[in-house]
Amino acid sequence: MGPRRCCCNAPCRIGEDDFNRADSTDPGIKWHIISGEWAINSNQLVATTPGQLATTICHPPPYLKGSYVARVDLIGMSDGSVSEWEVWIGDPDGPDYSVTVSHNSGASTATLSLFDRVGLVHAETYSGVSTDQELQICWAPGMMVSAFLGGFEPHIDDCTGVTGDDCYPLVGTDGIGGWSFVRGRFDNWIYDVHYIENQNCEACSCFCWRSSADYSCFPDSLTLTFESVGSITSTFPDITLFQSFGSPAFPWPNKTEGWNSNVYNCGSPVGAEFAFRFLCARPFGGISLTPLTKDYDTAGGGQIVWSWTSGGSPSSSARFANFDASTCDPLSIVFPEIQINSAFPGPGCDFGEFPSGGYQPYCGSRSGDCFATPPDIRFIPRIVV
Repeated sequence: MGPRRCCCNAPCRIGEDDFNRADSTDPGIKWHIISGEWAINSNQLVATTPGQLATTICHPPPYLKGSYVARVDLIGMSDGSVSEWEVWIGDPDGPDYSVTVSHNSGASTATLSLFDRVGLVHAETYSGVSTDQELQICWAPGMMVSAFLGGFEPHIDDCTGVTGDDCYPLVGTDGIGGWSFVRGRFDNWIYDVHYIENQNCEACSCFCWRSSADYSCFPDSLTLTFESVGSITSTFPDITLFQSFGSPAFPWPNKTEGWNSNVYNCGSPVGAEFAFRFLCARPFGGISLTPLTKDYDTAGGGQIVWSWTSGGSPSSSARFANFDASTCDPLSIVFPEIQINSAFPGPGCDFGEFPSGGYQPYCGSRSGDCFATPPDIRFIPRIVV
């Protein structure tokens, strides 16, 4: 019997170049020099004079949206010979976005910056960078552009309404694609379509989906809501989740990625503190929510504030979203049931939105009775805009 084979509708790879060829001032048929001077030198691409070198690879049928995931090695960090790299994304007549990487070899830091046509969108500084790094850019016209350096985290991105095309017209060419080198030294360029056009391919970061046609770009802040599903009807205030880019905005939990809430302190009588963290897995495949507990209720037998009602260990674990119940337009990401444990204080808990001594989660209504021992209080967490 012959070997098994997987037949896909179309491959993900639409272009690549390892630049492994003889030294030349002609970069090759995959490239068109718009400005500057470019060369193949020691099997690498070099901007001898910064300018614009655009790919001649357009999105062939059936890829007509201009969406791609591209990777390229930035050469020169190891020996400090290059300090700045730049690429352009989209229309070659005026880039929809530009991405720059500036390297300080003495301090071993690198700053990744994303610019739109107006100015700087976001910048992220990496420490301990003394070796050559891979730059990855994911361009989803009309939705999102993301950039990563040396891995998936941290990253920079922007939700965009700018649309792309399969090929951009340019005088003197048959058209060029949406990728241009501008300055620096490069190697091992890979140009792939992604999930939007072929669901066998890689996805851009932080998209949720319900079908092949529904997508959503996640904004900088999100709202975590709680729908009561327990044996007693209860309410819990909405919590705002803030996107983080590596620098902690709050002392705990340490924010390194994703979206995090403030730390809420129910200081009386037990000092229980909790927060929530929402993450988009990269590559695509998991969108998760984690309730985080700093302190334990020793009077309550060490139980933690929140726990999932099923599916493994309690609060310290993440749970993935239920995509069958979720939607993207409007954004509504649904997670499994979660419950308040006895570690959460009863009457007297000061949760910020609740006035001290006022309505507590253990109460069925503002005028209802409160319980000395918490009943079965369960909620369905949901992420919305």
